[in-house]
Amino acid sequence: IINLVSVGAAAIVFGEEAYNATQDLAARKLSDYSSYDPKNDDEEASSSSSEVGGDSHIFAFVFVIVISFILASVLSIGALSTMQNHATTLIQGSLYFATGINCIAFVIYAAAGEAYGAFVHAFFVFILVIYTKAVWHRIPYAAAILRSSVTAIRSNLGVAFMAFCALPLQIGWISMWIVSFMGTLQTDFMKTQVDTNNNGDSGSAEETISPLGYMVIMLFILSLHWTSQVIKNTVHTTVAGVIGTWWFLPEEASSCCSKGLADSFARSMTYSFGSICFGSLIVAILEMVRSSLRNAQNNRNGGVLRCIAYCLLTWIERLVEYFNKWAFVYVGLYGYSYMEAGKNVMTLFRSRGWTTIISDNLVVRMLSVMSFGIGMIVALVATLAGLATGIHDSLLIPMAIIGLVTGVMFSGIIMNVVLSSVDSIIVLYAESPAEFQANHPALHSEVNSAWVDAWPTVPLATASVMEVPNGGNATPHRSFV
Repeated sequence: IINLVSVGAAAIVFGEEAYNATQDLAARKLSDYSSYDPKNDDEEASSSSSEVGGDSHIFAFVFVIVISFILASVLSIGALSTMQNHATTLIQGSLYFATGINCIAFVIYAAAGEAYGAFVHAFFVFILVIYTKAVWHRIPYAAAILRSSVTAIRSNLGVAFMAFCALPLQIGWISMWIVSFMGTLQTDFMKTQVDTNNNGDSGSAEETISPLGYMVIMLFILSLHWTSQVIKNTVHTTVAGVIGTWWFLPEEASSCCSKGLADSFARSMTYSFGSICFGSLIVAILEMVRSSLRNAQNNRNGGVLRCIAYCLLTWIERLVEYFNKWAFVYVGLYGYSYMEAGKNVMTLFRSRGWTTIISDNLVVRMLSVMSFGIGMIVALVATLAGLATGIHDSLLIPMAIIGLVTGVMFSGIIMNVVLSSVDSIIVLYAESPAEFQANHPALHSEVNSAWVDAWPTVPLATASVMEVPNGGNATPHRSFV
C-alpha cells in the first residue's frame, strides 16, 4: 500500500515536471523536423512519403489492432479445447519442434561457415534427443495432468477473464510509474554538479545524478518489479484456490463466475495478500540488484567479476521464481503463510523429486510453442488485414509485429492460467488423490493409469501436509477452499 501510494503521490506531485520534459522532447523533435528541407529529396521519395501519410493509415492501424485483439482472444480461448483433446500430440509436437528449430539453425550456421554457431546448435540437438528419449514414457502422465487442468479451467472460465483484467492493471501501473519516475528525475534533489576539470571553475561543472538520486532510482526500480510481481502472483494464487475448490468441492466451482472464484480472489486480496507481497518482494529485490549489475556491465565497470556476479544472480533469481510459483500454489490452496508454504514445497520435492519438475517442464515447453503459434497466426491475419485496407507496403511489417505481440501477449495470459492449474493439480494429486477419485473419477482413472504406466514400480505416496495455520480443522482445505 505504501509503495502504491508513494508512486501515485509522486505521479501527482511531479506529473507537471514529467509533462514539461515530454513537451521539451517533442519540441526538439519538431524543431528538427521543421528544419528539414523536402526540396533536397527527389520526387520519388517525396511522393512515397506523402503516400504513407494520411488518415487512412490511422484507420488501417486501428482496424488491424482491433482485429488482432479479437482474433488473439478467440484463439487463446479456443486453444483450451485443442489442449484438452490433443494434449499428448501437442506435448510430443513441442519436443519435435524444439529439435527441428535447432536442426534448421545448425544447417544455416553450417552453410554460412559459422563453426561456433553450428557446434552450439548441434550440441543442443544432441541434448534434446537424449532428453526426449528419457522423458518420452512420461508424456502420457503430463498430458493427463494437462487435460485435468484444462477441464478445471473450462469449468471455471471466469479465471481466464480475471487474468485478462490483470493486463490493463499492469499497463495502468506501468504508465503511472513512468509519469512518476520521469517527473521525479526532473527535480533538483536528483541532480548534483561535478567539476570535471577539478579547477573550481563553475563553467566546467557537469550535471549528474546525486547519491540520493541513485537511491531513489533503485527504489523506483524495486517498486516497478515488486508491484508487477504482486499482480502476477495474485492471479497465480487465485487460480490455485479455484482449482482447489474444484478438486474438493466441485459443486462450488462449476460455472464461469462461481463461488469458488469469488472466494479465492477474496482470500488472495485479504488473508493471503501479505504472503503474496512478501514472496514477490524477494524476487523484486533480486531483479533490482540484477538490473544495477547489468547497467554496470554495460558501462564496462567491474570487469569479469561483475559479469560472473550478474550470471549467478540471474540463475538465483530464476530458482527463486520457480520456488515461488510452487509456494504460492500452497498459499492459494491451503492459506499457508509464505514460510509455511515454502516448507511444503520442500516436502513435495522430497517425496516426488524430479517427477514434478519434468512433468511441469514438458507442459511449459508445449504452452510456449502454442503461444508462439498463436502469435504467428495473428501476425499473418494482421498483415492480410493491412493489405485489405490498401495500406502502403512499408507499413506491413509494423502491422505484422503488432499482430505477433498481441497474439503472444493474449495467449500468454491464458497459457499462464493453464500452467497455474497444472502446478496446482500436481500438488493436489500428490497430497489428496482420494478426493480426486471421489469427485472426478474419470479424470482420476486417466491420471492414475498414466502414472502406473510411467512408473510401474513406484507407488503413489502422498506427501505429508502441515496442519492448517488456523487450527481446529483436521481437513486443511475445508478451512480455505
